Amino acid sequence: MKPKTKDEAQEWIIQWLEENAGVTSDIIDINKPFAEYHLDSLTSVEMSYDLEEWSGKELSVTTAWNYPTIDKMSEYLSDTGVDKSLDSLLTEIENMTEKEVEQKMRST
Repeated sequence: MKPKTKDEAQEWIIQWLEENAGVTSDIIDINKPFAEYHLDSLTSVEMSYDLEEWSGKELSVTTAWNYPTIDKMSEYLSDTGVDKSLDSLLTEIENMTEKEVEQKMRST
């Protein structure tokens, strides 16, 4: 599958928000957090699945939380996106218990 550009990803996300989350284009701001569009956890997971299908990249269900704006998400999805190891690290941290996080912080 051909890598996506940041602009292509932005366009796709904006269209998805309009069609699936009832967001009107006049209130869309690429730097506004998805939470401000009233996406609940189920809708965010649906967006992650649809993004995965569209982009051809394996995404976690927490991708919308890890990259919480259209700008950050489209950068991540683009062929010039941020280091993919960041997503793995964020997912690992999210799966830690509070005690594990505290231990990790003390050991660094």
